[in-house]
Amino acid sequence: MKFNCATTVPVNPPSASPVLTHAQVWKGFVKKCRSPEEFVPAIFESEILEEHDSGLTRRVTFKPGMGPPAGKATEIITYHGQTTASFRMVEEDTFITNTISTSPSGELYMTYTFEWDFPSIQSGTKEAEEKEKEIEKMSAAGVPHVLDRIRSMVRDGQL
Repeated sequence: MKFNCATTVPVNPPSASPVLTHAQVWKGFVKKCRSPEEFVPAIFESEILEEHDSGLTRRVTFKPGMGPPAGKATEIITYHGQTTASFRMVEEDTFITNTISTSPSGELYMTYTFEWDFPSIQSGTKEAEEKEKEIEKMSAAGVPHVLDRIRSMVRDGQL
């Protein structure tokens, strides 16, 4: 069964300090692609297998009980300008995007989309309902967490 969800949050809510620029958020995205364990609590470690101007391929090891059943995933990451990073897990039929957008009034937003494939879960079951709630909760918590991490790195002069 495929599960889809998306979460959008403002990059700079009223209480945010420092205020992040598009360039800083993009640098944070690239850093997250290269070192995901610094941003994603479920990831234990990663290794870059190949890197080029338009993205990279990495191998990710998840903490026990998190991530795909095998505990590891090869991800092909593609940069689309300095707006979106897309992630395709090779072993799983999973696709994720991280996008920076701008409102008509100039405010920055970050949107994550997820398309997770769990072939062992049947539609309409309690397990499917629980998995959907878990994914939505993870998405809702993940986006602000990444922004907090980027903000901290900017504050500390790491970005």
